[in-house]
Amino acid sequence: MTGQDELPEAVAAELPPFHERKRLGVEDWALAITLGAMMLLPILEIVLRKTVSRGVSNEQSVVQHLALVAGMVGAAIAARDGRLLSLGSVEMLIKPSWRPATRFVARVVAGMIAVLLCYASVQFVLT
Repeated sequence: MTGQDELPEAVAAELPPFHERKRLGVEDWALAITLGAMMLLPILEIVLRKTVSRGVSNEQSVVQHLALVAGMVGAAIAARDGRLLSLGSVEMLIKPSWRPATRFVARVVAGMIAVLLCYASVQFVLT
């Protein structure tokens, strides 16, 4: 029995056969390593506290930062696969001939916001 035999028919029909699936990219590996570290750090903390009465310093803070990294890498994977959340229902209200122009404007606005957030971050670090 393979893994696809256990899935509902609708889901199994969407999955390509195992030998046709694409290889994992750098982002996928980075996310897997980040999530693995988030899982192993608390376990390592528990084991070290029980055995040598010392733990990993700032373990909670490191796990919190890894959660942020996981979110950023997950967003990169979603962007790569074209699965970012968008206002899809609003896009359906726009005439099909205008959609490329509205997508362009939306991307320009998103880019400007990213630049402003980057500038604000630099100013925050400098102060």
